[in-house]
Amino acid sequence: MLSELIIFEGIVSPVSPPNTGLFTSLIRDIKMGKQKRFSKDQKIKISPFKDYWNKYNFYLLYLSVGILVLGYYLMSIGMWDNFISLSVSPIVLLIAYIVLIPVTILFKNRISKKEKNVPSES
Repeated sequence: MLSELIIFEGIVSPVSPPNTGLFTSLIRDIKMGKQKRFSKDQKIKISPFKDYWNKYNFYLLYLSVGILVLGYYLMSIGMWDNFISLSVSPIVLLIAYIVLIPVTILFKNRISKKEKNVPSES
């Protein structure tokens, strides 16, 4: 117990002294980090994102990135005072940033009733 106590400036404290090295906080974070979740039957790491996103979210994400690329491409073509560069491309970018990306994040596919009403095994 006493070996765990650290004397810092004359005060006995169970707390470590302030970080003095560059990697001290990184090592502490690794030691105190959350443990990985494993299933009981198998030693396979379960991803927490598996429950939130499905293939439709990824399709919407790819569509959003494509629309963003299109918007920036429209902004780059022509002269700087071109109608497409000044009017069309900002509208396309606003639609991508304000509509498509939030829809991508918030979209949740509804579970069919067969999957929702699974009988219990008791």
